[in-house]
Amino acid sequence: MGFMPSDLEYKQQARVVAETMNKCGMRAHLRTGNLLTGQLYVAFDLFPKTAPVKINVDGTMTELATTPGTLDELQTKLSNIVSKIDKVPFEQIGLDLRSSMAALDKMLNNADKLMSRVNGDVVPQFATALQDAHQPLQAANDTLAPNAPLQQDTRRMMQELTRSAASLRGLTDYLERHPEALVRERRIRRNHEQFSHSVCRLRD
Repeated sequence: MGFMPSDLEYKQQARVVAETMNKCGMRAHLRTGNLLTGQLYVAFDLFPKTAPVKINVDGTMTELATTPGTLDELQTKLSNIVSKIDKVPFEQIGLDLRSSMAALDKMLNNADKLMSRVNGDVVPQFATALQDAHQPLQAANDTLAPNAPLQQDTRRMMQELTRSAASLRGLTDYLERHPEALVRERRIRRNHEQFSHSVCRLRD
């Protein structure tokens, strides 16, 4: 003979099951069954890190813990996006953009006028100045050319200075090695004459 539980026993068992599912993190939520028809179904998933929620287990119908479904989350996200879009001041942005474009157009027109004036006034004056400066530059270039008389005289003078410096350096080195030569008048006179001769050639 079978045993059928009474309504009280059934409610007690349902309450125990609902409370156990609540503590374990079992949650019921809606899922989309068919995107074309919009059909939904109730799915049960386990969320272990979810804290227990307060449910009514003493009423005529036993409540189960639920969690927002994917459709609810999607609707919430879309609602947040729409709210953010509504807060964007598109009209003010349009006004600022038009003002910026007008200022840019004015600046470009001024730049075009300035370039026209530069081409008409400054460029011819600049070309004249370059032409006037060409002759002094050419003269300086001719003077500094390798075969120019000034360059040849300068090289000859530098050669004389180099020879004179070498003679003086030789005399100094010798006196440092032979200080006793200071008492030898003949050798000193000879070196002095060589040095004087070099200086005279430099002056000539």
